[in-house]
Parts: sequence; structure tokens; C-alpha cells
Amino acid sequence: MGAIFQDLRFGWRQLARNPGFTLVALITLALGIGANAAMFSVVNAVLLRPLPYPQPDRLVSVTGFYPKGAIASLQADSKTLKIAAYTPDTAFNLTWQGQAERLTGSVVSANLFSVLGMGAELGRAFRPGEDRPGQDRVVILSDALWKKRFNRDPAILGHVLRIDGDDREVIGVMPSGFAFPSSRVQLWLPLDFDLRNSFDYWNTNF
Repeated sequence: MGAIFQDLRFGWRQLARNPGFTLVALITLALGIGANAAMFSVVNAVLLRPLPYPQPDRLVSVTGFYPKGAIASLQADSKTLKIAAYTPDTAFNLTWQGQAERLTGSVVSANLFSVLGMGAELGRAFRPGEDRPGQDRVVILSDALWKKRFNRDPAILGHVLRIDGDDREVIGVMPSGFAFPSSRVQLWLPLDFDLRNSFDYWNTNF
């Protein structure tokens, strides 16, 4: 033990005699430790930490844009995979009790939440077919939006909100902490798979 303390005292004296070298050494150590910590945070978040969904090892994300018709065909023809679709962050105008607000949301296929294995905290998620014409006038809220705009009032279920000029019934609120496809998303709307609109069906990419 005595030898260790002697070595430490000697090292400290040497550093004190060379303040310039000491400063460079400290900066180098700080940069090295900071870079390693940042790299570990990225690797941990992207590769090591499991996705916050049940059975995350069974989820696969395919990056790309596909027409609605292609998505519908894949959903109908696939025998072994459950295929869901969603848009990246999208801006919407929400009007409620005479007040308008710009929000971030996502348009998703009706089966997205079941594919993720996630249910609503309040109310329900989308049902099969609620991304079809005449059944798609519904919306699901994030817990953050429910808290901020509606004071966590459970009576919000069944109320009609005006979103981008369309009336949509609130059917559910997702659990606190649920964030998909990003933490900025505050509401989810169902995709509109309308075969009658052939241009939109085959030329609108998601």
C-alpha cells in the first residue's frame, strides 16, 4: 500500500511541475471518455435495449414507401407475416371547442397496434376494417395529449374532434410512454384504403 501512495505522490508532483502537459492530458481523457459514453448510448439504444413491445424479437421494420394498394395486397396474401403500415410524423390541425391547435400525428393501418402487441390504456385500439371507407372516422390519442388538452377526462371517449376538416370520434388513449413512430406523435388516424379512388390507392406512397 505504501508503494502505491508513493507512486501517486510522485505522479502528482510530476503533473504539478508540467501544467501544460497536465491540461492536455485531462482534455484528452475527457474527450475520450465522452466519445465512448456517447457511442455506448447510441449502441445501447439502437442495438442492445429491447424494443418496448411484447415479443420485440418478432418485429421487423422495413424502410421504404409503398402504395396503399401494395400494402393491402401484402396484408391479404401473406400467410406467415402480419404486415402493418404507418406514415412518419405528419402535421394535423385539431379543432376542439372553438380552439385550434397544430399537432403531430401518424396515419396507420388498422392492425398496427395489434402487430405491436399494444392495447389502449383507455378505450380501445383500431378494429379490423377501420381503415376502410365509411369506418375510418376515428382517432386515438396519446396520453400526453389527453393530459395536456383534455385534463385526463375519461369522458373524452365518444367525443368528436375535428381534424383537418373531418369529424373523428375518439375511441382510445394509448398508455403513458407509448411512442410510435416517434415521441412527437400525439394522435393516430387510420389509413384510408379506398379502392374506388384508384389514383390514391395505387399512387399514394406510405
